[in-house]
Amino acid sequence: MRSSLMTRLAALPGDRRARVTVHPHTLDEAALHGVSDVAICHNAVACMNPTTRRALWPALAAALVPGGVLLVRLPPAVVPPRRIKRLLPTRRVGQHAGIGIRRAAGANRPQCTGR
Repeated sequence: MRSSLMTRLAALPGDRRARVTVHPHTLDEAALHGVSDVAICHNAVACMNPTTRRALWPALAAALVPGGVLLVRLPPAVVPPRRIKRLLPTRRVGQHAGIGIRRAAGANRPQCTGR
């Protein structure tokens, strides 16, 4: 996901790119304190293993400034009973075409994988 983010940021004008820092570490490893007005966890929390998820919350709390906002898309309330495959619209990039998303129930979390 970091490479997708960096690609999108590269298309922005320089003054807007200068306002963004992308760290190559997990949030708890980056040890950020009071530097962010907003944090977004969109479709990410459910894919984390329990240890990583537990480390996320205190790291987020430390990174946000007082009054900062955390936006979270919570994982589904019910784990799918079977493997689900959803195909997305096909787009060709070079020799590759198509993408889909598969979800399967793991022992304690959904397993999110591309393709």
